[in-house]
Amino acid sequence: MTQINKKIKLIIAILFTTGVIYSQIPEPFTYAGKTYHPIKIGTQIWLKENLDVGTMVNGFVDQTNNGIVEKYYYDNDPLNSEKYGGLYTWTEALNYSKDGKNVQGICPSGWSIPTLKDFQILKAAVNDDGSSLKDVTQGVGLSTGTNTSGFSAMLGGSRGNVRENGSPFSHAKVYALFWSSTEYDDNYAYAMDLDYSNNTINLYGNGKAAAFSIRCIKTETSVTDVEKMSDKIPADYFLSKAFPNPFNPSTTIKFSIPKAGNVKLTVYDILGKEVSTLVNNFLNAGEYNFQFNASSANGGLASGIYLYRLETNNFVKTNKMLLMK
Repeated sequence: MTQINKKIKLIIAILFTTGVIYSQIPEPFTYAGKTYHPIKIGTQIWLKENLDVGTMVNGFVDQTNNGIVEKYYYDNDPLNSEKYGGLYTWTEALNYSKDGKNVQGICPSGWSIPTLKDFQILKAAVNDDGSSLKDVTQGVGLSTGTNTSGFSAMLGGSRGNVRENGSPFSHAKVYALFWSSTEYDDNYAYAMDLDYSNNTINLYGNGKAAAFSIRCIKTETSVTDVEKMSDKIPADYFLSKAFPNPFNPSTTIKFSIPKAGNVKLTVYDILGKEVSTLVNNFLNAGEYNFQFNASSANGGLASGIYLYRLETNNFVKTNKMLLMK
């Protein structure tokens, strides 16, 4: 056996016996002067911090479509920026674009305002446990945050109508409210709500004129040519061996899911570096296949061993395939 073959076999053995997770979580980065830390929850990648971008305006002044991103700080106090980030109306957060999937809005490039479905997937990933999303400094009693997900939600309140106390700001340390990009109707849009006194994750419509926090999600790079082979509900999760294998340049990958949910199918090189995301979408229960073409992935792949990984909220499986040109 050659030294190279020994090395390849050793790498494969390490990867498959140590339970390495191949998902490449982006490194921390700076956007508009603030550092953000990506985290992975289930099959999704979120930012750990609330967005804080734009020019502060007084809470008694409405945000407008004037070419400048405008933000509120709770109680008009810039010292609240580090803890809570900015507060944005729905239209300001979407940067006055229309409702839809993968709306960047005021998020950094490669990140999006989450959809209602994104929040539903997040809710399922943590089993509807709001405490797992709240920072450990937030909430009271049995509703105190455990932050087991790493989401680190702060109960940053909102900006809305002027209250009896003369302030347009309310509910800091009581609610964390996050806009989605999904409209409820012309005047309302969906938001996620976490409460200081219970652990329920609420998703419901709120008036677009209210200003809430924004938490960005990594933009999906999903493809639409995954083919559903059967509506028959499988008994279990399954990821097939690629066929043909070895292959050049195309091979078929089949998989089955017994429950509807977010499904991610990703290809990695032998060192665990992500080279292509084949599927990253919400799929119904059923049997699927995907035609993987190495010539069109990441500008074309070189000969070698590659790993492909199927990941859902309830199942993770990794297989290998060999590209021989």
